[in-house]
Amino acid sequence: MKFADFLVEKEGGILEAWVDQVLGQYSAAAVPFFKNGKDRFANPLGHTLRQGLGDLFTAVHAGGDVQAMTVALERILLLRAVEELAPSQALAFVFGLKQAVQAQLKGVEVVDLVTAWPGFEQHVESLALLAFDLYMACRERLYQTRINELKSGRYILSDGAVCPSALMRKEMRKEQETAMALQTMSNSCTQEAR
Repeated sequence: MKFADFLVEKEGGILEAWVDQVLGQYSAAAVPFFKNGKDRFANPLGHTLRQGLGDLFTAVHAGGDVQAMTVALERILLLRAVEELAPSQALAFVFGLKQAVQAQLKGVEVVDLVTAWPGFEQHVESLALLAFDLYMACRERLYQTRINELKSGRYILSDGAVCPSALMRKEMRKEQETAMALQTMSNSCTQEAR
């Protein structure tokens, strides 16, 4: 069997192994939910990873179409960018594809493996470089959004979980308490002066 035919025939097993590797980075309690929940609304992370990895695999074994890889990668990396992971952890899933393919190769005779594998590795490495660029762009966009929220004051709505009217009431109460304290101090000072 040729390597290209092997990738098509074993696509399901390769994708399952790749998804398992990526989900292995999450807590043990969350993995069954992410793995089994296929509904995109009930399990957006699991659905996005499964869909994105499938699209990436198709793009890589089809010859490394940069546009298709970019679209699939961006979907995954938007999720990974908001997680508190080091860049090496966030992007390790790219190299997991090689491990998933190698695991499926055991016991299968591929006639052109020696000549086809370097090309496959080159596609995965190109994918890793593209992933790094996209990940950094996603992180930059995230930080820029946070800066804009701080500048505009919208962070109060999301971070403090206090609506503006409640904040205003709280400030008015503080001002009233301060005014009453000043009035009390003023009254006590005038009484002492008499």
